[in-house]
Amino acid sequence: MEKARQLRLGHQPSPCSSPLREVSLRRGKWRDQDRKKVQLIFFSSFFSFLQIKVELRELVKTKTLAAVNIPEALHFLLTEENLKSDIPQLKFVLLWKAVPPMSALHLFQTKYLNHPIVVQYAHRVLLEFPAENLLFYTPQVVQTLRHDKRGLVARFIINAAKSKSSQLLAHQLIWNMRANMYLDAESTKEDVLKPVLEQIIQALMNNFEGEDKKYFDEEFEFFRLVTGISGSLKPFIKKPKEEKKVFLRFFFSSSLFFFFRLI
Repeated sequence: MEKARQLRLGHQPSPCSSPLREVSLRRGKWRDQDRKKVQLIFFSSFFSFLQIKVELRELVKTKTLAAVNIPEALHFLLTEENLKSDIPQLKFVLLWKAVPPMSALHLFQTKYLNHPIVVQYAHRVLLEFPAENLLFYTPQVVQTLRHDKRGLVARFIINAAKSKSSQLLAHQLIWNMRANMYLDAESTKEDVLKPVLEQIIQALMNNFEGEDKKYFDEEFEFFRLVTGISGSLKPFIKKPKEEKKVFLRFFFSSSLFFFFRLI
């Protein structure tokens, strides 16, 4: 533990020194070559040392350029107080090294006050990320639309799924957006996001042409039949057993017809 403390502070221990005092003393002595030591200091954020976190916020605020190459340091600058005050140091956010995609999506949340510089940075990070890899973040991307006051996420989705190589991504996004249009299983209570989702879906579907459009129509028709089976069976719950069998045989033969056309 003592060795870890020495690494975080970048100094040899002295009998009269304390971690908080040493961080404070070094605040005005940062140089470019100190960056690696600063990175070690940031590891202290994993500990519940509130006072050290306060000092780290002050360090990043006063020596912002020394931290722009450290993605983990960004949240020390983007505090509610700094955002509300619109401090001059926020201009350096546009130069910050890219955070992971999930962290970029979080920057669209209301806690960051829809600050123009912050959302521009988040949009830039998403653009740098390969569109094909967004398949792993499809639900999170769609939910981020709830906080997309400037339309940057919607524009990003449409552009990311526009290329031929992103057809799978487009299909996944459409599926997820359709699943989020209603708040109940019966699809009677519309989500407030539904109009936005419909506009994006239409824009994505407009990109399909020829065989791609045909494949999309057949795929979604097949899954519409499969996912709609519970609703289709409701009228037959109290019907005689033989009548149920006839309906099920017809239903699955129709579904398999679409399936075999797809393969």
